[in-house]
Amino acid sequence: MVTTHVPTVGARVEESVNNAMGLEKHPYQDLERGDKMEKYKIVSFIPQPSELQYPWVVRNIDPSSVDFVVAPQGLSDEQVCELVSDCNMIIASPVMPYLNEKILETANKLERVQFASVGYDKIDLTAADNLGIPVSNNAGINAITVAEHTLMMMLVLQRKGFLMHEEVIKGSWPVCKPGDLWELCGRTVGILGLGAIGTELAKLVRPFGVQILYNKMNRLSFADENRLGVEYRQLADLIKESDILSIHVPLNPETRHIIGAKEIESMKPGAILINTARKDVMDEEAAARALASGKLYGVGVDVPKTCDERAVELKTLFEGYNSIITSHTASASSQLMERFCDRLSTFVYRAQKGEPPLYPVNNAGRTTRFKETSNAAKKHELEQAIINAGLDKSAISKFFKNEPSEKRVYRQ
Repeated sequence: MVTTHVPTVGARVEESVNNAMGLEKHPYQDLERGDKMEKYKIVSFIPQPSELQYPWVVRNIDPSSVDFVVAPQGLSDEQVCELVSDCNMIIASPVMPYLNEKILETANKLERVQFASVGYDKIDLTAADNLGIPVSNNAGINAITVAEHTLMMMLVLQRKGFLMHEEVIKGSWPVCKPGDLWELCGRTVGILGLGAIGTELAKLVRPFGVQILYNKMNRLSFADENRLGVEYRQLADLIKESDILSIHVPLNPETRHIIGAKEIESMKPGAILINTARKDVMDEEAAARALASGKLYGVGVDVPKTCDERAVELKTLFEGYNSIITSHTASASSQLMERFCDRLSTFVYRAQKGEPPLYPVNNAGRTTRFKETSNAAKKHELEQAIINAGLDKSAISKFFKNEPSEKRVYRQ
């Protein structure tokens, strides 16, 4: 049962509020966990020390109301179950154990899973929906940072910058032959996935005088395409026509190895392939083979597979070829960290207050946002009705100031 606080500002107002919002009339009961108020427990899987995270977690809330725990790395499923069994909120990250159905069922007080990252592939979304657990991500937080990193890769690979650097410091003096180095101007840049990052990348490369092609699940309107200066292509055509193909899709069953050996084979001879998204959206070894054979001119990878995930060493795959391999740093910058800390504070504040998530990624999260929008509309209608009834406006403002969001519901 959902309990909503309806302050007593006069019998007529209280009755009107309950009728208009479809609420049961009952006295307000404060949220209690057991016989006394319990602290709101947050478990963070961000791999940073507690002393760095805690000040931002409690910045907008009463520190005494929170029990904040940072999960150690390398936990087994059983250890994760034990840690989250009584928590109210999980702050998730890409480097945490997978939140499977068993873990989510064990966490029977869990009210929200908030990913600190844009990616949210570390959770069973179907299980979360079935259990009514809202899941949200940190949409757009790293768009500028990743887009700039991708542009850096494009420019360096076009000029074979790292390969030239390696040769020169070894004492060689490479001579450029026709077709060795390229300008970005006049090239065709393909963007696979035109979300927040892809959109920022389109804005960055447009002044270079490139043709920008894109593919995404939901095509933009013609007005938006003209505004960004982009042209839509079917996936197969995007792959075939691009001089530089940059991947910016989330990882899910449909996008796993969306660029594999077959797709790479259909690319232009001498094309450049860049992946600053999740590692499994591209077949890394197929890209390396195409680079070694001369099919690809250059390859950029921000999140290579770990040693445990590969049969061939990274050095063997890419050393001596026109490549840039970075350690998941495309989304790292001082400015991004400032934005991240601000958002983290907001996420925790909204979760503790029972407010809907800002960036829901599952049906449970979206339903919560819909309810808030629906209630907001009802409140507006109610306000007009009370004004028309000639009631005291101060009573109206008092009601809207003091009314909290829907109270949390615990799964038994």
